[in-house]
Amino acid sequence: MSRNGSNASYRGFRPDNNDTHEFIAVTDNIGGGQTQHYAQPNMQRSSGVQAEESEASSVSEMPSGDSSHRRAELKARRKLTEAKARLHARVQERSGRRLHGHAENINYLVTAAKQDSEQMQLLRRENATLKNDIIELRRKYDTLKQQVVPSVRKNRSDMPRQPNSVGLPREHEWQATESQTASRMAR
Repeated sequence: MSRNGSNASYRGFRPDNNDTHEFIAVTDNIGGGQTQHYAQPNMQRSSGVQAEESEASSVSEMPSGDSSHRRAELKARRKLTEAKARLHARVQERSGRRLHGHAENINYLVTAAKQDSEQMQLLRRENATLKNDIIELRRKYDTLKQQVVPSVRKNRSDMPRQPNSVGLPREHEWQATESQTASRMAR
């Protein structure tokens, strides 16, 4: 990477997260301070052989002092690219396995949902028949009640008084029992 004169240009890689976008850097020595201007990066990713060919041509154009440094940089970049490719392949493989697992889970859930919906339909049918049965039983109960209640009322007037819920006789029955006990005691 030669920075000897003003307006010296070289090809390289911008140190950012965009893998291996090529760019052309122009350095200016005007005004005492050295500045770098980056041209628009090529949107094609240079990978594999294309990158090596472009790098090799740029190395041959450089002065001999920089070529060994540049070769080492190229070697390091090549290793980095290969490592990224291996990592990418590993991630693809794992994500493929993961997606396959997700697909199996989704198929299982869809099957379970279908079974649940079928079961829900059966339960709804049973519920509807039970509701109809309840309605029919209520009608029968109402008709029986209409037939039985008047006869029960008529029979109740003929029946003797029953004790109340506690089992004690009612008030007027108390008076009768008291008079009976008094007459027994007098004897």
